[in-house]
Amino acid sequence: MRHDLLAAREAHRELFRTRGREPYPTWHGRTHTAADVRARFASLAKTKEAVTVAGRLVGTREHGGVRFLDLKDDSGTLQLLCRSDALSSELFHLLDALDPGDLLTASGPVVKTQAGELSVDVTTWAPLAKALRPPPDPRSGLRDEEERARHREVDLLANPETRRVFDVRVKLLHGLRAFLTGEGFIEVETPILQSQPGGAAAHPFRTHHRALDLEFTLRISPELYLKRLMIGGYEKVFEVGKAFRNEGIDRQHNPEFTICEFYWAYTAVDDLIPFTERLVSTLLTEVVGSPRLTAQGQTLDFTPPWPRVSVVDAVEETAGVNLGSDRDPRAYEKALTKLEVNLPEDRTLPNLMDALINAAVRSNATSPLVLLGAPVELEPLAKRSPDEPRLVQRMQILVGGMELIKAYTEENDPWEQERRFREQASLRGSSEVHPLDAAYIEALKVGLPPTAGWGMGVDRLVMLATGRPSIRDVLFFPLLRPERHD
Repeated sequence: MRHDLLAAREAHRELFRTRGREPYPTWHGRTHTAADVRARFASLAKTKEAVTVAGRLVGTREHGGVRFLDLKDDSGTLQLLCRSDALSSELFHLLDALDPGDLLTASGPVVKTQAGELSVDVTTWAPLAKALRPPPDPRSGLRDEEERARHREVDLLANPETRRVFDVRVKLLHGLRAFLTGEGFIEVETPILQSQPGGAAAHPFRTHHRALDLEFTLRISPELYLKRLMIGGYEKVFEVGKAFRNEGIDRQHNPEFTICEFYWAYTAVDDLIPFTERLVSTLLTEVVGSPRLTAQGQTLDFTPPWPRVSVVDAVEETAGVNLGSDRDPRAYEKALTKLEVNLPEDRTLPNLMDALINAAVRSNATSPLVLLGAPVELEPLAKRSPDEPRLVQRMQILVGGMELIKAYTEENDPWEQERRFREQASLRGSSEVHPLDAAYIEALKVGLPPTAGWGMGVDRLVMLATGRPSIRDVLFFPLLRPERHD
C-alpha cells in the first residue's frame, strides 16, 4: 500500500479524534438495514419517521453543495443525502474526513430525491471504524487468485461473485442438515483430537498434549466414532465437520476440509444409491434452482437416475486388468504405463489399484456416475460382496473428474475386521494405512447392526454448484504459505 494513502487516512482518523469523534467507538443503535428501508418506505415520497442505518462507505458524489454517500450493508446499498442546512457545520465539514471503505452510521428521515432515489436525509452521523487500507479499485477489483484467497475479507468486499459463491456454500450446508434431519437422522459431534487416527487411509497431523504427555492426531475421518454411536443404539446419525489430512494441496484437496458422514442401521449400500440421488438433486434444486449445472464449460445433470457402472467392467474395458482376479502388481504397473500415468511413489498393490481406477474411470467421469464395487484391499472397513469375496460392497459418485461421495456396507464382524486391518497393514507397508484400532474392535464385539455408511466432500459439492475450478475458491480461508512481511 502506498505510504501517502496510508498517511492521508491516518490524518483523517486523527482529525476525528481532535474533533471529539472516536473513530472506533462501541455502538449498537441501528434501526433499519438498507433492505428494511426500501421495503418499508418504497411507496413514500417523504416521511417524518427517522431511521438509523449503518454500513460501509462505497461511493461519494457532490452536486450543488449536497453530498451523496452510498452506504452498503449486508442487505444492499442505500443513498445518504447530506445537506449543509440539515447537518451541523462541524458534521458537514467532517464529511471531508471520510474515505471509501470507512464504516459509519447515519440518522434522519427517509425521502426520495428529485431523481426518485430513496435516501436518508441525514441529520446526524458518526464514524464507526476508520479504514486505513483503501478498498481495491472498483473497475479492476482484486484479480490475483492467491491474493484473493490470502485476503478473503478484501475479496468479499471487492468481488460480488465471491460473495455469491459463499452464499451458495452456506445454503448448501443448511440444506444438507435440513434434509438429513427431515429424514430422521440426528446430528452428533465426535472428537477432532484423537489418540489414534482411523476411518481412512491418510497421513494425519500430529500434536502433543502437554498435561497428559501424550501424542494425539487431528482426525482424518469421524467414521469409527460414528459407528460406535450406532453400536450404542442410535440408528441414523450424521456429522458435518472438519477433517484434516497431512497431504498434498491441489485443485481437489486442501489439508483442512469439510466432510459430511452419515450411518444408517439395517440398510446396505444399494439402499443409499437412490437416497443419494434424491439428496443431491433436491439440494441443488433448492439452492441453485436446478439439478442441471454448468461447470468448467460442461453440463452436469444430477437428475435421477444416474448411470451405474461396475468398477471391474470399467477398468477391464479401459485397461485390460481385472480388479476381481488380478493380484500381480506388475499387471497394474504395465496398465498404468500404457495409459501414460505416473506410477505412485509407494508401488503397493492397493496404491496401484487406486491409481488405475483413477486413471481409467474417475478422472474421465463428467456427469454423475455411480461406480459399483471395489477391491477388498482398498476398503478394510467395508463388507465383502457375497458374490465375489475379492470385492467389497462399495459405491462412489464420480462427477467432474473427482470423487464426490463414497459409501459402503459396513463390516460388522469383529474377527473379520481385525483380520482385514492386519492384512491391509502388510499390503501397504509404510504407506498410508488404516491402523488397527483396538478400542473399535472391542466396540464391535458389543454388536454393530447391519449398517451402511456414506461420506461426501462438502467443498467439492460447492465447487460443482458454483462452477469453481479449485477447492481454494470455495473455502473462506484455504491453507497458504505464510505471507512475508519484510
